[in-house]
Amino acid sequence: MRLGAALVLVLVGCEAAPVGNEGACGDDAVHQVGTVTLSGADADAQAEALCDSADSVDELVVSGTSWTDLSAVDCLCGVGSLTLESNPDLVSTEPVRVVAGEVEGVRVVGSPLLDDLAAYAQVTGFSDLHLQTLGLGSLSGLGAATRLDVLTLVDMPALASLDDLAEEVQVGSLVIQSAADLEAVGDWSAPRSIEALTVSGTAIETLAGLADADSLTQLVLVSNPSLSDLTGYPRATVSPLALSIGDSAALSSLSPLRGVTQLDSLALSGLADSATLAGLEDLAMVGGVSLAGFPHLQDLAGLDGLRYLTSTGLHLEVHDEGPDLTDLSALHELQGVAGGITITGPVSDGACLALWEHVADLMDPNEFQCGAFAPE
Repeated sequence: MRLGAALVLVLVGCEAAPVGNEGACGDDAVHQVGTVTLSGADADAQAEALCDSADSVDELVVSGTSWTDLSAVDCLCGVGSLTLESNPDLVSTEPVRVVAGEVEGVRVVGSPLLDDLAAYAQVTGFSDLHLQTLGLGSLSGLGAATRLDVLTLVDMPALASLDDLAEEVQVGSLVIQSAADLEAVGDWSAPRSIEALTVSGTAIETLAGLADADSLTQLVLVSNPSLSDLTGYPRATVSPLALSIGDSAALSSLSPLRGVTQLDSLALSGLADSATLAGLEDLAMVGGVSLAGFPHLQDLAGLDGLRYLTSTGLHLEVHDEGPDLTDLSALHELQGVAGGITITGPVSDGACLALWEHVADLMDPNEFQCGAFAPE
């Protein structure tokens, strides 16, 4: 997903400057410059010098200031993209406001007192919106956006809800990292349009709300300590899903994945409470499988239905502190292997030999690594 056109940010009280370098700001010609950085103790003087020479910039970077708002640059009628970094006293991005339309890039980082996005209330689409270490409790202010190519939310300790996103919003990539109060990722009206979703460091317990996310092609769930149930797993996806789940110790069952027959890839790691792969019985085709961090895993029962590894093969890291893996018979029905098989850690030679005898006609011996066993 890609937005069609960049739009400018404009200052409240100014007539909108047009896209690109042509046109007028009010009745005066636009004096546009490229990237301008205003930073540190000299930011006020730098802003004054900027206002003496230009009324529009392609990219404005404001960094390390003590500003509480952007009134120092109220001379500007147009800003192509905006980066605000390490401005700890910033409580508002006014008077810079975005005109109705689509915006190329906005990055706001390190302003923990900033708790609203009112400046973006008329934006219908963002190419790249990155919000990090802010005081936002919600996404109020983004309700007009129907397109978000990339939305990144990082270190948002107060963020409790996504339900201010528009019902019809189309999301290319949504990344959520370190939002400890966020309990649901599918709680707005129509999450079906997400293409890639990464959720890390949240309070989610299930995948409730994602069941109808039919555009999803990638789902990454990492370090969500309360995630204990995959109920809500999106089964309606048009394309095979790349699924990655890691460091979710409370997750003890994969049973909601029953009925899933094909994945683009599957990566499972750090599921300390899970002693079985039960729930994956219907998985017949996958690009690649990566398994690690299962201290209680004794066999691969659950992969009995797997028939084809189509690209990156199988990589299994047997936990050093767990039982030896003595049974690989779940893989004996493989009919096609691309990308090889690699199994490391405590695994019995007998299990490796038995597996090799079943897959030898499917792959090069150099692509088969299983414990200390070496195929002849």
